[in-house]
Amino acid sequence: MDILGIGPLEIIFILIIALVIFGPSDLIEAGKSAGTFLRKIVKSPEWSTLRKASKEVRNLPNRLMREAGMDELENEIGSIKPPNVNFSKSAIDKEISAWVTQPPTKSAEAVAVAETPSIPEVMSPSVDKSASQSES
Repeated sequence: MDILGIGPLEIIFILIIALVIFGPSDLIEAGKSAGTFLRKIVKSPEWSTLRKASKEVRNLPNRLMREAGMDELENEIGSIKPPNVNFSKSAIDKEISAWVTQPPTKSAEAVAVAETPSIPEVMSPSVDKSASQSES
């Protein structure tokens, strides 16, 4: 149970703080003054205007639908029944597989590129030995 977004534990906490601040005798007077203040606010014409405006804003979509004749259209759409179509599991799987992309398969070129060594031939040890022999 929430009152203005405040739960029961918060209300108890607020009451304890008010008791500590005002004391037991002044707490009664503070409660009476808060009650009369709230009563003045609720009975004021501004409060009733605010409530009417809030009610109109909540009912605005329904009123606009009625004015546009959407209620009749909504009733007509609701009265239309969809066709009774039964699909077998294989037909549904076939329809789904047409929309689902298959993972790409590796082509022969991709496999050949993946199998090549990543070290260039210039850096291979056999090239280094031949280069050192030609220098001497």
